Amino acid sequence: MITAEQTMRDIVLEHNGTAEVLEKYGLDFCCQGTRSLEEACKMRDLNTDAVLEELKASFVDEAGVDRFQKWDLAFLCDYIVNHHHTYVKETMPTIKEHLTKVIGVYSLRYPVLKEVGVIFADVCQELDIHMMKEENMLFPFITQMNYAQKLALQPPTEVFGSVNNPIAMMQSEHEHAGAAMEKIRELLNNYTPPEDACTTFRLTYNELSAFEHDLHRHVFLENAILFPRAQKLEGKN
Repeated sequence: MITAEQTMRDIVLEHNGTAEVLEKYGLDFCCQGTRSLEEACKMRDLNTDAVLEELKASFVDEAGVDRFQKWDLAFLCDYIVNHHHTYVKETMPTIKEHLTKVIGVYSLRYPVLKEVGVIFADVCQELDIHMMKEENMLFPFITQMNYAQKLALQPPTEVFGSVNNPIAMMQSEHEHAGAAMEKIRELLNNYTPPEDACTTFRLTYNELSAFEHDLHRHVFLENAILFPRAQKLEGKN
């Protein structure tokens, strides 16, 4: 049973359907997932009891997050790269192109768009570097640890000192990207386009909303599932 004292991360881990409710209220269950529900609601001036009741009503009977807990670590790394990294790489150029067009037409009427453009460009640059570090260094190391443990082989040399070190860096970068997208959402009134918005304008808002939605699930998979399992595996080797 969900309680207000539980962390948002634990709530989503136990009940997959609650993620949609937390996102609806702007409650970050990935980067800020270690906060209790009560603490997070107070920070956003939300009625904790009302949110709690809606969370309880959202329970769904599905494998959801639990399946990721059971996957082989190497397979989980591949899934994150093939599903989430690929999505980010494919959508960033399109969103930037659409955002540039919207800024060119509407920025005089809606100056906030220029700030959104700068923030999103920074997010794209940072995520490009972030994903490269994961794909070329951290994920291969986790995969090597996984195989070494399964085959009773000598674990790989810890070039990082400990897997905790790159994980801490990735989590910090996750938090920065999450905060940037939250800022964009606030600037764009929860991705609500103005009445005079053209089709491209509305499409851009939808794309940014979907991008943040995917980022939440992407970061949650790493922070709440992949990284803790990798840390536990390192302790066994």
